[in-house]
Amino acid sequence: AGLLSVIAGLGLVKYQQVSTLIGAAQAAQKAGPPPESVSTARSKQETWQQTFHAVGSITAAKGVTISNDAAGIVTGIYFESGARVRPGQVLLEIDRSVEQAQLASARARQELAEVTAGRSRTLTSSGVFPKTQLENDEATLKTSNADIDALQAQIARKIVRAPFSGQLGIRQVNLGQYLNPGTPVVVLEAIDSVFVDFTLPQQQLARVAPDMTVEVNVSGADERPIEGRLSAIDPSIDSVTRSIRLRATVPNGQGRLRPGMFADVDVLLPEEQ
Repeated sequence: AGLLSVIAGLGLVKYQQVSTLIGAAQAAQKAGPPPESVSTARSKQETWQQTFHAVGSITAAKGVTISNDAAGIVTGIYFESGARVRPGQVLLEIDRSVEQAQLASARARQELAEVTAGRSRTLTSSGVFPKTQLENDEATLKTSNADIDALQAQIARKIVRAPFSGQLGIRQVNLGQYLNPGTPVVVLEAIDSVFVDFTLPQQQLARVAPDMTVEVNVSGADERPIEGRLSAIDPSIDSVTRSIRLRATVPNGQGRLRPGMFADVDVLLPEEQ
């Protein structure tokens, strides 16, 4: 009797649950589906600019690794890492004491040769000296002048100057260090204007031309695109990728673009829809 009572109670509870679910379903069916969300917008006509998209790499318009021409010990460093320099500014000096001593000796010989040549000119004009003596003295004077020019050129080779205006990188040498010829001293780059190199499929070659407008976007530099001009198209096609290499010139007065960055490039086509 107890077991039958338990079974009857469970059946009654289950019957009530099912009845509730059936009633809810019938009520929802009578109410119908929920209302849809609707948004509106006013239609208008716009112009769409056709573009070619590519990913490029930024390089400096002028960049060089400055190095020394002559070997020697560094006696003077006249720049700081990251500084801006002007053309011809002295950056580094190498020991020139030997050449300067040789130059002083050559100048003394040149002064003597000049006096001797002047005396020979006077005596030769008066017929006391033969002409051959004058020629020898003139040759000695020319040799002395040439020796001075050669020593001055050697001294100039031991002064490292900036070839153009720009911004220096990190200094790679120290005072008192011995440098072999061609030792990297510092990197100099002019970034007032930069190049953006990128590629396009060869099928687009007929639709691009120099002086077309390009827009450059660099992640992290600024949200606004920077406008430049397509300055060069490589005459050859890459035999592996079948793509053409292009270069755009982009102004960089604010220094937002740095060599080595990658950029999204859009070439704006003249056709508009």
